[in-house]
Amino acid sequence: AIELFQQYDYPGNVRELENLIERVVILSEGDEIQGQDIAPFMKQEILTNQDKQNIFSDVSLPERGIDMEAVIGNIEKELLVQALQKTNGMKKPAADLLGLSLRSFRYRLQKYQLGNFLSATDPEEEII
Repeated sequence: AIELFQQYDYPGNVRELENLIERVVILSEGDEIQGQDIAPFMKQEILTNQDKQNIFSDVSLPERGIDMEAVIGNIEKELLVQALQKTNGMKKPAADLLGLSLRSFRYRLQKYQLGNFLSATDPEEEII
């Protein structure tokens, strides 16, 4: 958690740091603040070296080349699906996991025709 705090740029300086700490303290579930408690509140993506290794470990460019737009689209779609699965179909928490605004998240759901996920935990939430 401390490493994430140190790596973040804090575009709003001290006020943004203060607001971030308040939100994390209020919304974290355990007695200690963990990295996963902080990441959804940060406005930019911060990856540790280990995270980068995990994400890019299977990436290689074949000799024949690739259709980069298709590959990026497949990755984006898979990340949307995983975020929805981790949040039981709830859009706002899934968008937060991906560092997207809810509007941007909804746009991508439409783009990839991912309207078949239901929210299992919040019946009031709009179903996608």
